[in-house]
Amino acid sequence: MNKEWLLKVIKDAHDNAVDKGFYPVDEGKNIGELLMLCVSELGEALEAHRCDRYADIKSLNICTINIENINHEWIGLFQRDIKDTVEDELGDVFIRLADLCGYLVERENHDIVVQNFLNTKRLIPTDINVGEWMFHYIRFFLSDIDFYEDKNYIPAGSIGRALAELSSFAASQKIDIAKFVEAKMAYNRTRPPKHGKRY
Repeated sequence: MNKEWLLKVIKDAHDNAVDKGFYPVDEGKNIGELLMLCVSELGEALEAHRCDRYADIKSLNICTINIENINHEWIGLFQRDIKDTVEDELGDVFIRLADLCGYLVERENHDIVVQNFLNTKRLIPTDINVGEWMFHYIRFFLSDIDFYEDKNYIPAGSIGRALAELSSFAASQKIDIAKFVEAKMAYNRTRPPKHGKRY
């Protein structure tokens, strides 16, 4: 993961969310709601961990190789072997954070996000308790984000650090988060407006 990759993910994640109707014209978004949607993805990742649902890496590699040629077979493979797994849900957290960045952080400040992302990674023990890490991540994530009621504003560095911590955890679990993010974003482009949900 490098600067160009992250900048592209931020742009593509937000553009796709807009295309899917998650940002109705002339309607502001509730920042607390957007943050809680990130937290809910962590909850889904924990549930997948409890149920021992992990992605089939061979299927992921097939999806990655054919990412420009998505058809019914590709979608079926993704739904059967990747969707709703630990890796997929962690990818969802990454995508939601990237979308949040695209929405709240002025484009000229995206480099600050990237700088904090690249400079904040840390080694996390491979035997860390997953639920405990998620609890501390939520505390770190929410407490490090500073937004004001009167305007949609989040410091760029906070999102960069949150993305870095998530990537560090994925690495500790031997998860190639970049591949799962790319595959999930490709899958999301095939989904109905608002992914069939209210918001």
